[in-house]
Amino acid sequence: MFTTVTTTYHPFISFEVNLTSPFTGQLETLELILYSQCVETWMARNTRKKPTGVYRSTATGEDIPAAYWTDEMERFYKERAAACTPVPNAGYRFTLGGKIMIGLSIAFVLFVIGGLVKVMTFDRWAKAAATEEVTKAPISGDEYCIGLPVKVYGDDGNPVAAGDSYTWCRVVGSEPDGALRLKITESLKKGEELEADFAKELSEDGTFVADFHIEAGTSKGSYPKIYFQSRGANKRLSVFFFGTVDRAKRPAN
Repeated sequence: MFTTVTTTYHPFISFEVNLTSPFTGQLETLELILYSQCVETWMARNTRKKPTGVYRSTATGEDIPAAYWTDEMERFYKERAAACTPVPNAGYRFTLGGKIMIGLSIAFVLFVIGGLVKVMTFDRWAKAAATEEVTKAPISGDEYCIGLPVKVYGDDGNPVAAGDSYTWCRVVGSEPDGALRLKITESLKKGEELEADFAKELSEDGTFVADFHIEAGTSKGSYPKIYFQSRGANKRLSVFFFGTVDRAKRPAN
């Protein structure tokens, strides 16, 4: 990105003084004009505190280059420049573009800080609360999104894939030994059928028996692994949990 730097000079005061002209060697009336120097970019404007000066012959209107100034001209310039320092409006100021850029930068920094605070506090609290809810001992009426073992069949009736289909299942009761009885409450997706060995576990009322298990996360900050172990085919049926309750559990009312 290229930035254009512009330097401008603005006259703000002048003095007439009788000094010896370096051109004629005669006493003449000279005009000393003091200028403020302003350096400007699209973001900011900086006006130097110390003025610059130009001598001009009042008789001819000709500027006298600084290289030709006499000692008395130099002394008079330094006296007037010191008296007029700082120049009017000296200092550093932002332009409208600079103010907009600073505002956007501050907004971006605040947005990043807010995001970090949210991740480090509110999100962490929400995930902790979700983990606490999902890892509670199941009771009748609780529903879990469980990965059931299925085969997927194409339109021609031939199997094309196999895997887990996450489906809502409700806890409908418990067995004398503490195992849970669950019932599938959601239809499988088109083309899906339960694997044969797991399908054999289903009772006439469509329920199956499984034990509830929790395993700690494999690393700090990772989520626990929550699953049901089916009693018949000994299938591990994972609960879909990645930090939110909505897709993992529907607590009983």
